[in-house]
Amino acid sequence: MIEINVIKDEKGFIWQFIVQGHAGYDEFGKDIICSAVTVTVLNASNAIEEIVGIKADDTTKLKDGYVLMSIPENVSKSKKHDISVIMRTTLIGFKSIELKYNKFVSVIEEEV
Repeated sequence: MIEINVIKDEKGFIWQFIVQGHAGYDEFGKDIICSAVTVTVLNASNAIEEIVGIKADDTTKLKDGYVLMSIPENVSKSKKHDISVIMRTTLIGFKSIELKYNKFVSVIEEEV
């Protein structure tokens, strides 16, 4: 199962996505659920780089079965709006995948 932890602050700003595990829906290279989750994360990372100007290397760490996407704490207020829209859209994507494939994906929202 893929577990997606979404870390928000008290105002609802999403600071991190932690994605762990494998869906196990199909064999490696053919697993559409793993692909969907991966594309969703990479799209967010690339959007933050292209739209906001924060390099993907500064926000996203990838390993087999693990992704940490983290927004730098010192991000300016002027960039937070665009980041918020991207991260909230990404969360909608994750929840859409979970809705259809809830035996393979779990989204957990945490406030810190």
